[in-house]
Amino acid sequence: MRKEEKAVYAACRDVVARRARSFKWAIRLLPAAYRDPMASLYAFCRAADDAVDGPFPLADRIGALSHLRQAWARASGPGAPADPVLAAFGRTACAYDLPAADVEAVLRGCEADLEVSHYPTFAALAAYCDDVAGSVGRMSLMIFGCRDAQALTLAGRLGLGMQLVNILRDLREDAARGRIYLPEEDLARFGVEPEEILALAPGAGWVPLVRFEAARARETLAAADGLAAFLPPDVRFFPRALARTYRLILEKIDADGHDPLGRVPSVARWRVLGAAVASWARRR
Repeated sequence: MRKEEKAVYAACRDVVARRARSFKWAIRLLPAAYRDPMASLYAFCRAADDAVDGPFPLADRIGALSHLRQAWARASGPGAPADPVLAAFGRTACAYDLPAADVEAVLRGCEADLEVSHYPTFAALAAYCDDVAGSVGRMSLMIFGCRDAQALTLAGRLGLGMQLVNILRDLREDAARGRIYLPEEDLARFGVEPEEILALAPGAGWVPLVRFEAARARETLAAADGLAAFLPPDVRFFPRALARTYRLILEKIDADGHDPLGRVPSVARWRVLGAAVASWARRR
């Protein structure tokens, strides 16, 4: 690997080390050939997420995402961009022939965070989740050398399940931004008003609603359990480690009385590491 290539991937590894709560250890346990490409994928997605979630006026966040989209268009063409994350991900996208549609889906999903604060149905939410998470799962599989259609579908299911858990974990943070990702049809079913969530004071239907959403997330993760069988033996642990980590978050939500608005579910770092190592130890 050339000096400049090492430098841009080092920047991505730094992003993973500082920012990746659930992915850090699983990426580090990957065979060496996959670590940098996966780090660049994570760092690119983090850059897109940061563009829309920063503490800046809406116009600035719209501009930041537009700048990122334009910079990515240049990075995916001839020449090397100045931004090391874009340079590294551009190399990864080219080396593994990652679909432009999945890269655009990540940007489209982040753009939705600027424009959409509520989702009327689970189907609408699932489409958003496929943009921001299913696309990442599919690109991960391609980095691992898997393009099987059934496996790509399962990767989308895993991404959906993980994003549903993220939504539950981040309910309080999203409410502070005026966002409610739980489908409005579910809120109506359990008699929970959006204003109650934004005020962090939901009524009697809240706990049953969270139980319902947690069960859906658990079932979605379980529906992706067959994904590992499609992967090379040395990376089969990776989707298992992620699913195990996200199940730990669901367990914490259960233990905290199904009230992630009142108490943000946080899993100890050693338990996340343990989930990754346990999956890695049984990787074959």
